[in-house]
Amino acid sequence: MVEKKKIAFVLYRAWAYEIYQEILAFQKENPNFLIPALITTPSAEFSFSESNSHIYVVEGNDGNSIDKILAENDIDVVFYYGWSWIVKEPTLSRYLCMCLHPSPLPKYRGGSPIQNQIIAGEVISAVSVFKMGVGIDDGDVYAQASISLEGSLTDILGRVAITGTRITKRFIEDLLSSDLVFIPQNSLKDSPPHKRRKANESEIKLKDLAITPYIKIYNMVRALADPYPNAFIVFPISGKTLYIQEIERCDEVSIDALVINNGYQQITANTQSPIYICLVDGFARITKYRVEKN
Repeated sequence: MVEKKKIAFVLYRAWAYEIYQEILAFQKENPNFLIPALITTPSAEFSFSESNSHIYVVEGNDGNSIDKILAENDIDVVFYYGWSWIVKEPTLSRYLCMCLHPSPLPKYRGGSPIQNQIIAGEVISAVSVFKMGVGIDDGDVYAQASISLEGSLTDILGRVAITGTRITKRFIEDLLSSDLVFIPQNSLKDSPPHKRRKANESEIKLKDLAITPYIKIYNMVRALADPYPNAFIVFPISGKTLYIQEIERCDEVSIDALVINNGYQQITANTQSPIYICLVDGFARITKYRVEKN
């Protein structure tokens, strides 16, 4: 009797959990593999039953506990999907560790790949599934498929989940038939890894509004939608910060509007007027926001 392959998922992002759920359903139709473990963190972006014996909750940087769980479940393959912590030896050598990275590797490897691509003006990206190594997103690629970066962040992450599910199903089929093929990444030196974006990089400077086009602000706002640190404008006089979650281009400004430009220095938490930004090529209305003290 052929021993069944055992697969574990290590994740905490909501889109990665969607892939896990789809693979659970796929496993019921294909009983030649098992999924004995899902490992996540206390900060998981999804809800789950703590009574489920297959779900393990650990701190993201606790590699020793993760390695112990994998060993106890006799795991063959680990899918690190939507995982923000570095995976080290001996885990990398003990198991076939796979990662999903939402970029056309080797381009935009490293931290905050979707955010960096949108803010750079990219319109087409990819889902890359690759074998993990000691470097940053530099392992041999199993598969890569294009996705659009148009629309909201929710739309984009939905495409990542759908495409990632399709690739993962094919990977499992190839794993079971011993047909896995990996292709080394080329030109890694030409695509150095990006650092994860920090919250202070989300600031839109008041002094820059008059020279900033709408598309740049639009891309920044949608790239930094929840759950990521939102784009923001600081108002030093009133001591408030405006966090921008959604905007839209507009040709006209209502008569009761609050218009923010490079000379505007204050905003209050109880602002009731529609809020607009004056840009080099017109106006943008802020349709979803919050105001907090600096």
